[in-house]
Amino acid sequence: CDIISGAPRLLTIYFIFDQFVRARTTGREKRAQIDIMAAEDPKVSGNAVAESQAPASDPAVASTDQAAAPQQAEVAAQLAARMEQLQTDPSDKEWNHQARVMRSLGKEGITATTTADVEGEVKPKAVKVGTSNAKTDMHGDMSEDEVKRMQAMLGAAKSKDSKVFANLKGENIHVAAGDIDPRSTLVFANCNECTFVIDSLCTKVFVQSCSDISLTFNAKIVTHIVEMYKCSKVKARFGSKIGTMQLDLVEGVELTFAKKEHFGSIIWAGCQSLDLQFDDSDHRITTGFDAMQEEYADLNIERSQFKVSFVHEKLLNEKVIRLDNGFPTTKREKDAFDARQERNMKAAAEAMGIVVPNKKKEGPKVGRNDPCSCGSARKFKKCCGLASA
Repeated sequence: CDIISGAPRLLTIYFIFDQFVRARTTGREKRAQIDIMAAEDPKVSGNAVAESQAPASDPAVASTDQAAAPQQAEVAAQLAARMEQLQTDPSDKEWNHQARVMRSLGKEGITATTTADVEGEVKPKAVKVGTSNAKTDMHGDMSEDEVKRMQAMLGAAKSKDSKVFANLKGENIHVAAGDIDPRSTLVFANCNECTFVIDSLCTKVFVQSCSDISLTFNAKIVTHIVEMYKCSKVKARFGSKIGTMQLDLVEGVELTFAKKEHFGSIIWAGCQSLDLQFDDSDHRITTGFDAMQEEYADLNIERSQFKVSFVHEKLLNEKVIRLDNGFPTTKREKDAFDARQERNMKAAAEAMGIVVPNKKKEGPKVGRNDPCSCGSARKFKKCCGLASA
C-alpha cells in the first residue's frame, strides 16, 4: 500500500528530473554549435556568443557545466574537423548541404535560414508520386494513348492487374481455368468479329468499343460487376452471378443468363435494342431509349438512366430518379421507403402513447387501372402500384 500510494510522487520526481536533464543537454548542444561557428567566422552574433559564455546564475548548474566542459570541447573539436572536411570534400552531397546551412548561420548570426541561402547547388532527387505497380497482360496491340485511357478507366492508382484483349479481329479465344490471375480485371477493347469463352476466375469485366463479338463467362466474376461502353452487336452469356451490370451507349446487346437467380440488376443509359432473357425462365424484356421515350418525356440519351430488375417475381424496367441528396433510386423504391418510414414513426409514437393522424394523400385517388401518376403510360397497378402491393 505504501508503494502504491507513493507511486504518483515517484513518477512526478522522475518527470521533473527528466525534463531538467533534457533542458541542460539542449543548452549545451546549442552553446557547442555557437562555439563552432564563432571559431569558423568571427562575425557570429556577439549576443549569442556572450550568452553562451555567460556564467550560470545557479551554482548547481554552473558546477554541472564545468564538469561537462571537457566533453563539450571534445565534441566541438570533432564537429569543427568535420566541417573542415565538408568544405574541402565536394563528393559528400548530403553533408555538403548541411555544411552550407551551418555556414549561412555563421554569416547571419543565429537567424532563420532562407531557401535562397542553399538553393541552386544541390538538386533533390526526383521522386515519382502516385505511380502504380499494376501489371497488364496484353493480348493484341494498343497505342500509348489507348493504354493511358484504359488505365484511367480501371483506376491504375489502385494497383489493379488486368488481362487485356485489344484490337483483335476474327479470332476465337478460349481462356482456360487458371490461365489468368483471379485478381485481374478482364478487359475487351476494340475487338471485332471475335468469340471469347472464359473459364477462368477474374475480378471484374470491362467491354469497350467492341463490335460483333460473343462472350461466354462460365466462371465466377468475383465482384459480380460487368461494364459495357460504346459497343454494338454484343452477345453475352453468363453462367455465374452478376450483381450489377452497367451499360452505356450500347446497341444491339443480347444478354442471356443460365439461371434467373444469377441476375441482379442492369443500370443502362443511351441503349438501343437491349434484350434480356433466361434459360430457366420465360421472363424476357426488350427495351431501349426510343421505347422509353414514348413513356417518359424530357429524356436525355446520355444522362437518363433506367434500372432493370426483378420485383415480386416481375421483371421491371424503371426510370432512375435522384433524391435531394443525389442518391439514385426509382420512384417505386422512394414511395416504398417513405411508406416504411411512416409506419415506423407511427409505431414508435403509439408505443409512447402518442396518436399520430394518418397522412392525407394529395390529389385525387388513382385507381388500379388508371394511368400511373408518375408520367408513364402504364397502368397504376403495373407501375407505382406495385409498391403498395
